[in-house]
Amino acid sequence: MDWDESKKSLKFLVDQLCPQDKVSIVTYAGSAGVAVEPTSGSNKAKILAAINQFEAGGSTTDY
Repeated sequence: MDWDESKKSLKFLVDQLCPQDKVSIVTYAGSAGVAVEPTSGSNKAKILAAINQFEAGGSTTDY
């Protein structure tokens, strides 16, 4: 699976979220960081914005 397909899969998952769901996204390419603090599934725009900024890099590339 290539990187674009991975992002597409994440976006599909976000579409399935319900308001009572909670999502956090942690990154670890280069250094660890929090891309999304615990966020309600009703705030899909915030979650998708973080996903759209992701880029593959370093040893964590999705190839």
